[in-house]
Amino acid sequence: MNRIPLEEIKRRHKYYNNEFFARWAALYDYEKYLMTPLRKKAAEFLNLKPPKKMLDVATGTGAQAYELAKLGHEVIGIDLSSEMLKQAKKKLSKRLKLSFRQEDATDLPFKNGEFDATSISLGLHDMPYDIDLKVLKEMKRVTKKEG
Repeated sequence: MNRIPLEEIKRRHKYYNNEFFARWAALYDYEKYLMTPLRKKAAEFLNLKPPKKMLDVATGTGAQAYELAKLGHEVIGIDLSSEMLKQAKKKLSKRLKLSFRQEDATDLPFKNGEFDATSISLGLHDMPYDIDLKVLKEMKRVTKKEG
């Protein structure tokens, strides 16, 4: 059985991600009518005090990152899709410590233990298994041991 190399899986996933979400990015935030109450509960559930430095992986349009930032956390949202990030950047506000960057979650450009907590919502279901594992390992690496 021929196994596809991880780099090829990553290339295909990045292509799929950019193609799929480029078409849906402008409409994606309409999910807020169903998801906003859940996103608020998820942000509050963490009960992180004092405000923490957080990473939101596969941030998409930044809805979860925004809810976390509204609680006073410093949040960086990352995503592969530039189109989704265009929508996310509409949520930026001078009163929030919130930023967005285009990054590959399988190879995060952050130091070990840089974040107090990391989050991902609605992202893993859309990734191939090998990518899921790599993303979760990277999230663990950049999160403090007690995070």
